[in-house]
Amino acid sequence: MNGFDVAKWYRITPNNDSWSLETNAHVQMAVGSVYFQKPNLSSIRQRWQLYRSTNGSYVLRSGEGGPTMFLVTQWNTKFEGIVSDGSTVPQMMPAGQINDYSMFWYIKPWRDGTYWMENFQNGSDYHLEKQPDPGGLMRMSSNISGDQPGQTFIFKPMGKIADAKFSTLIVTAIFFSLRPINLILILVVKDHYTLFDSILNYSVPDFSFKTLDSAIRWRPSTGSQAATGATVGAIICLSIIIIIIIIIIIIIIIIGSVVYWRRRKAAHTRGTKTTIHAPLAEVDGQQATAELDVASLGLMKGITAELPSITPPAELDSSTIH
Repeated sequence: MNGFDVAKWYRITPNNDSWSLETNAHVQMAVGSVYFQKPNLSSIRQRWQLYRSTNGSYVLRSGEGGPTMFLVTQWNTKFEGIVSDGSTVPQMMPAGQINDYSMFWYIKPWRDGTYWMENFQNGSDYHLEKQPDPGGLMRMSSNISGDQPGQTFIFKPMGKIADAKFSTLIVTAIFFSLRPINLILILVVKDHYTLFDSILNYSVPDFSFKTLDSAIRWRPSTGSQAATGATVGAIICLSIIIIIIIIIIIIIIIIGSVVYWRRRKAAHTRGTKTTIHAPLAEVDGQQATAELDVASLGLMKGITAELPSITPPAELDSSTIH
């Protein structure tokens, strides 16, 4: 087991100790570059934390990038034609944007006290390598036969990490690739043996997470079990409650829309009138008509009556006029 202290900063140098691994990443950036520069012991860009996993891999964070940015590998077409082996290069990336296992590194010793680095995502066929060009760029190389000069590194302790945030690892469910649903879930663990370490250990070698139950089937170390279990349980319960509330709201909206549509249709039907022109008596040689509401005809159904006959006008007796 490598004797790296999670509570200390380290300076990472090639075997000749003429360079130091540096990053320009900070929390406002989506991606940060990683390269070698001249040593500067006072620069937080050259301070690295090696956070050990229970399966033997490490997560690397820098003082410049902060506790939420990690050293990963990415396909970078910017270096197409310059970087060999598929242009896979190391970069710094925020935890929320990582969707694979490239944040985990294996640090394995050579016999002379130096180390080589493998990436969990790329596998053991690739080693991290400093390119021979003067720019200090890095890449993942498949030329791993023998002792390659650019693939040997030294980790020199620099001092204690004062920022308490580096004792916590924050990861998201998208990182765990829980399928078929990517849950909105944040897991905060304050113990060296972390939740995602145990999940990673559980998934090796096929990296499959078939159910949420299998993803959280673990037992943390003494002292963190109660706190972590309560946190995970509370988050899962809260997620379930939120999903139920969303479903209820959708159902209410659907029912309300149906009721509103039916009421509107009924109101439209009641408000429809049909006009019937019924012939009346002729006045001055013209036939008069009257408009009748069809609805009112229903009230008169079955009622028939003969209209009184109209007595033709007659001339009064002149004797009755005074």
